[in-house]
Amino acid sequence: ATALGRPAINAGGVVNAASYRPELAPGALASIFGANLAAGVAYWAPPPWPSVIAGVQVKLNGVSVPLLLVTDRQINFFVPLGTATGDAEVVVTTPLGTSSAAVVKIQPTGPGIFFDARSGVGAVLLAGTDRLTTERPPRAGDYLEIYCTGLGAVETLGGTLRRTIVTPRVFIAGREAPHVTYSGIAPGYLGLYQVNVRVPEGLPAGLQPLRVESAGRQSNEVLIQLQ
Repeated sequence: ATALGRPAINAGGVVNAASYRPELAPGALASIFGANLAAGVAYWAPPPWPSVIAGVQVKLNGVSVPLLLVTDRQINFFVPLGTATGDAEVVVTTPLGTSSAAVVKIQPTGPGIFFDARSGVGAVLLAGTDRLTTERPPRAGDYLEIYCTGLGAVETLGGTLRRTIVTPRVFIAGREAPHVTYSGIAPGYLGLYQVNVRVPEGLPAGLQPLRVESAGRQSNEVLIQLQ
């Protein structure tokens, strides 16, 4: 049996859901780590994400935010695009009580690339396929789709296409890839951003590091496979 009680957020436990760094930004997906966060509930919510699941809610500066996942050790939530930058308070409430407030800083951007924690391989696809670079290694001139979060404010370009106001920089094997052809919210999603970039000439083959920089803030580094 597990004794459940008032929720508690770990010190430094509110982080970017992709990088696990304290890099939160408007429009980002974020994670909370702690104890008793869901009063014994475990639920993954399909979109549209609710703000309350079985009496569990997260408030950011007093406003309930959409929830993707609630478990006793982890909650994933969406930082609304209209969230003001600066210090913010995060509080978790369950039927068993309310946590102490965790203070986090909301930055204009806080990029994080999704990745496999065991291998370090990033959520980077050969464009136009559903294959990771480890399955379909790209070569010079091919395009990549990088899936990340925390790229900040967006503008609508007609229809449902929402491009980031700040165009990020992409670095592969230590070199900047100059041709970023798209950076915005992945069509049909919230919180998930997509960056399309062309692989430059002259990069070494094999597993190589990739990172994204937005408004001077750097993402975590992930691995991709090149031909």
